[in-house]
Amino acid sequence: MWRGAASRWSRCSGTIGRGGYLLHAEQDRYPQTQAMMRAARLYHEHRADCVVIEANNGGDYLPALLEQVDPTVNWRIVHATRGKRARAAPAAQLYEQARVSHVGPARGFAELEE
Repeated sequence: MWRGAASRWSRCSGTIGRGGYLLHAEQDRYPQTQAMMRAARLYHEHRADCVVIEANNGGDYLPALLEQVDPTVNWRIVHATRGKRARAAPAAQLYEQARVSHVGPARGFAELEE
């Protein structure tokens, strides 16, 4: 099973100031093909620029699987060079400064509190 979180961030600018909008968040376990199908659906639903795939722990095959599921999805591979805590620090800082807005129904973000 593959465990992943799907989220999309976009930056604000202009008079609103610098911050972020969280449009979708989920955390669940899916078999690899289902995970790529879910990523493709979210890509189209949110009109995303790309799906970001972390390839550190054997995820190198995921782009090929995503292309089999939906060849129209743009993707980008990243290799984490720092731990999860260090990677999460910029987003956590935005939350601490109340510069993140959740867009959509509150029940969709309840899992983030756990």
